[in-house]
Amino acid sequence: MQRFKLPYLEDRGTPLGSALSACEDFCVKACCGMDAFDLKGDLLQQWATRVPAADLDLARHQADEVLRLLNDAPERFFFLDCDHDRVEVATWIEGVKAALLTVRPGD
Repeated sequence: MQRFKLPYLEDRGTPLGSALSACEDFCVKACCGMDAFDLKGDLLQQWATRVPAADLDLARHQADEVLRLLNDAPERFFFLDCDHDRVEVATWIEGVKAALLTVRPGD
């Protein structure tokens, strides 16, 4: 299976990677892939209150960039240590973006 590298998602040094890392709660991505992340709980909001507001805004823009880059991905590829199709990953990234839109930055 071909691995297609998407930026930001697995890099904790980026706002989007940092946000996802904060939500890696149900399991670890190396075991459960996309299912390891709790995007509906309070973890993302807690992350948003700990980082500068600019990081939240940048994480949202990075999610948009990842969605654009998915157009160049093969139909099936290895992502977060699991085999996925492009539509499945796009749907998950759209869910990440939607979750980022629900949280508010701290003061």
